[in-house]
Order: sequence, then structure tokens, then C-alpha cells
Amino acid sequence: MHALNRYRNTHILPALFSEHIEPEPKPSFMARRRNRNGLFHETVTARVRRIGKMALSQLRTSNLLGLVRKAQHSLRGAAQEPAVDAEYFAPLRDVSAAHLADHYINGLFAESGLLRARLRAPATRRIVDLTTYKADPAPLSSNIFTYDTHTDYVIARANASRSHAYSTALLHGFAELADKGMAHSVEMRSVSGLLTAGVFGVSTGRVFVLQGLFALDAQAESAILEHLLNLLKQKNFILADLTPAEAVSHKDEQQISKADFTTCVRAHQPALQLEPWTNVAPKEKRATQSHKTIKIAA
Repeated sequence: MHALNRYRNTHILPALFSEHIEPEPKPSFMARRRNRNGLFHETVTARVRRIGKMALSQLRTSNLLGLVRKAQHSLRGAAQEPAVDAEYFAPLRDVSAAHLADHYINGLFAESGLLRARLRAPATRRIVDLTTYKADPAPLSSNIFTYDTHTDYVIARANASRSHAYSTALLHGFAELADKGMAHSVEMRSVSGLLTAGVFGVSTGRVFVLQGLFALDAQAESAILEHLLNLLKQKNFILADLTPAEAVSHKDEQQISKADFTTCVRAHQPALQLEPWTNVAPKEKRATQSHKTIKIAA
């Protein structure tokens, strides 16, 4: 894989984030917290349903004894003994941005576990190698794309689209990563301003880990995924990891081992300032977009 072969090329560390940020008034800390509490709130019924789905999923993929052992590990706060080529998981008590960032740098990603959030490193990762990725030629689209504009809403909406939802605490952790400039969202709107798709993920060096995606239909999902990959390639990312987004796939995806993925992540950690992605629209759309009324799909 070209991305893995180039991991020692640390002489060229291109900027990952745009230098110009669209000036937008930021909400106060209290207003942001109130908004997130409303978006990320999980009822007791929803929590029971989430835990039940996770338990059923683990029952299908492991025997009953294995499930009991996993529950014991979660209760004790002990991590499973890692093997070189085996799946690794560990309980995740602290979902603050600082701790999450450390875990992602080590090739792990966060997800909901049986009793609490957990860290996971599958034996293989589903990735798109952006060093060789070439976008298919497509006709001009009327879709309007923005970046880091409604990240909290995108996180909540993408979470609702997952078969195994994230916990409230983990959603707040992703939002905090966005505040620090490490998590990002892409929003896609129609000509009328309707939000038709959104995607968010965590950038760790030059690797982008896709955590969630929602779309009104398959065409919208394909359009925003292609746009995201093109955007990441323009920003000189080397890998897009699709593994945490369980329902998302791409024709150019391939599998690499846990060891190779971790090698790429650790080797491409430039010491660059993290900041939001810019929302400067293309010239032909800039005037039109500035007059759009943003609508949120129900």
C-alpha cells in the first residue's frame, strides 16, 4: 500500500487545515452546552434499547461465555489482553478530548460498549488509500457543501442513523474534539438549503477516522462520501478509515492489518495547529449560498 510505504517521509508535512476561517459568531459556552444537552439527550428507554442491541450483537458474534467475560472486563475496568493480530478492546471511562486524542493517535477508536463506552482496534481496518484514490468524473452538482457549520447537529443525526448508537457521554466527547479542531463535519444541502446529508469524523495527523454519516437517500450518501474523500485528498490526508461507520462502504476501500494502520497513524502526526475547516464556497456558488435560508430536514 502506497500510504504505508511512504510513512517515513516526514520531510513534507503539508498543512491539514485551511488558513482562512469564515467569520461566524460563536455561541457562548452556556448556550453551546444547552444545545448539546438537548441534541445528545438519551432517554431511559433509548438507553435500554441501545444496551439491548449491543448485547444481541455480541451474542451473534461470540459465544455466551465470551460475552460474560466481556461484561466482567467492563465491570472491572480491565482491558482485554491484546494480541498482535487480534481485535483489541478496553473500557473507556474518560471521554474528554485530551484522552480521546491520545487513543486515536495510537490507532484506536471509540464506540459504545455493553455497559460503557469502549476503545476498539479491530484486527483489520476498512480504509481508502488517498495517496492513490482518484475521484470518478461526475457532472456538476447543485449541492452546496459546508464544513464545521452544524457539527453538533450532524453528530446527533449521524448517531440516530447508526444501528449501535453512541452513548451521551461519548457524543459530548466528539463535540469537545470538534471544539479543539480535531473532529470535523461536512454538511451537504440542496439548492433550496435543505440539509440532505452530513458526515463527521476525527482527524489524527494525516488519517481521518469516519465516525458517522447520515443521508436522506443512497444518492446523497454517495455524493457526500465522494466529496469528503476529495476534500481529504486536497488537504493531503493519506488515509480515510471507514471502520467505525459500520454501514458506510466505498468501491475503493481495502483492508489493512491493525499493525499497519497503527504504523501509519503514529508516523503521520505533524505538529500543526488544529483549527476548523474553512467554509469559503466556490466562486460560482458563493453569491448564491450567502442568500440561502438553511433548512433542517426532519
